[in-house]
Amino acid sequence: MPRNSKFAQPKLRSDLQFTESNGGALVKDPISLRQFSFDEMQAEVLLHLDGLTSSVELAEGILGDPEQASAVIALTGKAEALGLLDSGFPIENMQLRAQQAKAMRESAAVQRDLRVAQSVAWAKENLPFYRARLEGLSVESVTGLQHLPFTTKQDIRENFPLGLMPSGVDIEKLVEQGKAVLSTTSGSTGGRLQYVFDLQRKVPASLALEPAFSEDEKIIVFTTPICSGQVCHRGGVPFEERLMGEHRLNLNSSERVMRLSRAHVEECIADIARHQGRVMYVDPVYMAALVRAFQRFDLPLPDVLGVRTGFEYPCLIHKEIIGEALGVPVRPSYGATDLGGPSAISCENGRYHAIENSVVIEFVKDGKVVAPGEIGAMAVTSLRHPYTRLIRYLVGDLGRPIASCGCVWDDWPAFEIEGRLQDVLFATDGSRVTTKAVDDLTRGLKWIDFYELAQKSEVRFHFQAMRREGTDAAADEEVFVERLKGLLGANAEIRIQYVRELPIEQSLKYPLTKQRSREPLKEW
Repeated sequence: MPRNSKFAQPKLRSDLQFTESNGGALVKDPISLRQFSFDEMQAEVLLHLDGLTSSVELAEGILGDPEQASAVIALTGKAEALGLLDSGFPIENMQLRAQQAKAMRESAAVQRDLRVAQSVAWAKENLPFYRARLEGLSVESVTGLQHLPFTTKQDIRENFPLGLMPSGVDIEKLVEQGKAVLSTTSGSTGGRLQYVFDLQRKVPASLALEPAFSEDEKIIVFTTPICSGQVCHRGGVPFEERLMGEHRLNLNSSERVMRLSRAHVEECIADIARHQGRVMYVDPVYMAALVRAFQRFDLPLPDVLGVRTGFEYPCLIHKEIIGEALGVPVRPSYGATDLGGPSAISCENGRYHAIENSVVIEFVKDGKVVAPGEIGAMAVTSLRHPYTRLIRYLVGDLGRPIASCGCVWDDWPAFEIEGRLQDVLFATDGSRVTTKAVDDLTRGLKWIDFYELAQKSEVRFHFQAMRREGTDAAADEEVFVERLKGLLGANAEIRIQYVRELPIEQSLKYPLTKQRSREPLKEW
């Protein structure tokens, strides 16, 4: 069948090299020399892309369900974006295309260095704090950042707004014009900070969600009362006061989100219908609690295109609750109020990619940048904020840089989030245990909806959980305790307690791990 036929099926390039890896496969492109990872079923589908078999036939023959054809189509779309499909062009043309791609990557690196140099220069010229701090210092590349001092939360407390806003900028006027809001961080990684949040900056939802949709899609936000700026002890905040511009609506939140009333949920339904939002940007704990409330009162779930999470660590259990209930992709993003919003998006491999024209993210240990695969404290340099640029800002989170992700966003630096520095636990041998290391142990377990693991002493750990309705905890609980002992130490004493509601932090967030036996780590 000719390739230009609208009924033509995709065909995999014959020169690709497949090797087994972690139950799946690594696919190496001998032309671009890039390497991509796929799970076992994905690899099997790719190997059967022969240019003749339809997506429905592949779904039925390999996945056992012809209705999974959309998954096959999505996979072939990814393979096409990565250049893994036979384009019908001679090999010489493909090599030329690879050379062009290499040149584009080199050009992107040059542009990245230029953006960093310009941002540091802008901060020195416009912000009194950096004018004094960086006197005599200059930067010409991303690696040049390593010669600059870090910015801490205490620096922001002591210097905002006068030292960290350009002279002549009137914050009150910006707020009146709807160009910005004066925000306060939740305080989940330390004391609360004030910061000017730029409302004119837009991060297209299509960057973080599939299928792609209009950049002007209306967004529904559901997060903590503090993060949404809607703390109100008199009851709900009126609809009009919760609008941020034309496209974003904050749903009324609650300090008792795990015990939402039917009236509160019905108000959420009415607000979503009135605003006509089809994309949700949510705190994963709060959204999972909202989903459970919808189900508890047997109310119709919102019809949305996708969900992007932020605000705190995205627990595996909560992503599953949200995705299964709404039937849409759930894509975590990374950002913070003091960073001016989203700084990274996640891909289908579950990794994050720094939005490279907005931020540079370094990962440091003992003040030095770590190698790929190692855990480091995240130091973020903002590149685009019109009022405040933070240089090497220690945001209080931990991450692990990844050399190569193998997804369509692979040109953007990849990393994994490990959790907050202050929530690090210690195994009985003294080694450090991150939130991600604990949360990974919950994969596949079905008996809880919400949990917190708190360290009480060098060997004592308290696991509080809200049991999932209609499940028997006995078998899963035993498996989970064994997993925890494998992580924390065979002599770890683990107490499990089921509660009606988890303890909440002053920030109104629900950390998955909590250090209560000693002073939390101040640096990594």
